Amino acid sequence: MSFENPKTNERVYIVDDEAMVRRFLKKALHHAGLNAHVFESGHKFLEVLDDLEPGVVLLDIRMPNMSGLEVLEAMGARTRVHAVLILSSHGDVSTAVRAIHAGALDFLEKPFSVAPLVERVRELHRKIEAWHNDRQHMAAAQSRIAILTEREKEVAKGMAAGLSNKEIARIMDISPRTVEAHRAKLMKKLGVSSLAEVVRLFVG
Repeated sequence: MSFENPKTNERVYIVDDEAMVRRFLKKALHHAGLNAHVFESGHKFLEVLDDLEPGVVLLDIRMPNMSGLEVLEAMGARTRVHAVLILSSHGDVSTAVRAIHAGALDFLEKPFSVAPLVERVRELHRKIEAWHNDRQHMAAAQSRIAILTEREKEVAKGMAAGLSNKEIARIMDISPRTVEAHRAKLMKKLGVSSLAEVVRLFVG
């Protein structure tokens, strides 16, 4: 069950076993201009997870049969496609903190006001967009690795290992100036501008 607003692609997935909470959140988010979809259990949510567009997941931490923590564990790496905001009751703070370690980004204690919830949801949508842009950028860079020469790949791996130009030059038995030339060429081919991006490509 969902409210679809054709003017936005910002989706919110509400996973809560309490029907009253689902109805309240769905209506509030719809009025805020967001597309709200509801699930009465973690199992129902996980059944369709792979078919869902990226969105913010409002996940109740305490649910029968499958807890919010178990849902997070089942989501795995997909918590970096869908931004998870834990909904916890008073006294569940320590559990909510465990959920953050399991992949959730934040938590809200029940009861909560609509305005801060909507603002947090919008912040998380900006986070999702940043993740998407980052994945696209990294995927494009990964495809460019194939056009590097073997020497350039060796230099890049040395950079990713934290070696200096002199150390790379010594290992490869070339001059530091040649390493610098390879370094400049490979970064241009990869379309990256920082050492951190090279590390992520060759280590991540």
